[in-house]
Amino acid sequence: MKIAWEDIPVGTQSGAVKFIVTDEMVDQHLEAAELDRDWLPGASEDEMKPGAGRIAPIDLISRLWGTELIYKFHNATIGQSVRAKHASTFYKPVRVGMEVTATGHLKTKYEKRDRKFITYELKFSDADGTLLLLDERVLMVLDEGFQAK
Repeated sequence: MKIAWEDIPVGTQSGAVKFIVTDEMVDQHLEAAELDRDWLPGASEDEMKPGAGRIAPIDLISRLWGTELIYKFHNATIGQSVRAKHASTFYKPVRVGMEVTATGHLKTKYEKRDRKFITYELKFSDADGTLLLLDERVLMVLDEGFQAK
């Protein structure tokens, strides 16, 4: 670890970003995830066609911004890790043209079975401050000398 376990700053902000959701983001995500254009059953034609108001896939924003909100901080401050758990709660659809503000913070740290874990929480909100997505990830901290085989 880059800093001592006892010095890891619980509660500290791990990252913050503000961005506008675009059709290009949605199209690239659909292609990379190999999703059909009509990936959302029950959505209206207007909600699926390109342009303002188009609904983005639910995991788009957490996938795009996880590195910025967690991993840059974690890798620079703490070191290597492996994701042990991931849970997301979706509150409201994310749409093309929407301005999203996202923050991440180090929520908890704990030890279990001689392993060290850190929980990060990511909050994604629209321009009015309405919560869109709450994302929680638990990372298992790897020993300093760990080498993947």
